[in-house]
Amino acid sequence: MRMSDHGEIEEFAENARRRSARFRSLARIGVLATTLLVAVSCGGLFYFGIRNTYRESVSPAAANATLHQNFALPSAATDVNLRTNVRSSTVDFAVSEADFVEWCRARGWRTIPVTRDAPTLFNFAFSGVQKPRLTTDGLRCAQLERCGFRGVYDRDLSRASVEFLCR
Repeated sequence: MRMSDHGEIEEFAENARRRSARFRSLARIGVLATTLLVAVSCGGLFYFGIRNTYRESVSPAAANATLHQNFALPSAATDVNLRTNVRSSTVDFAVSEADFVEWCRARGWRTIPVTRDAPTLFNFAFSGVQKPRLTTDGLRCAQLERCGFRGVYDRDLSRASVEFLCR
């Protein structure tokens, strides 16, 4: 073996080590970039998937167009407030007791009296601003299945609160 061949072999080996080190660095960068991309994508899906939409004092038609769940509010409702996302919605609105009962009956929902002996919570759409109220005079209805609802009519407020839930 000639001396020049030995130097060329060492130079070739050194270049191979450098390329291998560069490749490992690029591979690490690729793994980090992929991990970051997946984390940002999952975070975005989580954020946009449960982000709340709020509407205040809208018509039933505007509320129905905004709600994620397919429940039509009574056309007689006024002053509709709502909070909605893909998993659940809370709506409170002014309505007469007769219109609330008719709305429930049209959907096959049975109303049950709410009394002092059997009170229930009335949840406002903007629960951060208005805390839930204990209703002791009114009506309630519920159907808690995969996609269900829980409704309360408060006679003192002449308002209904309905929560639509999809689990």
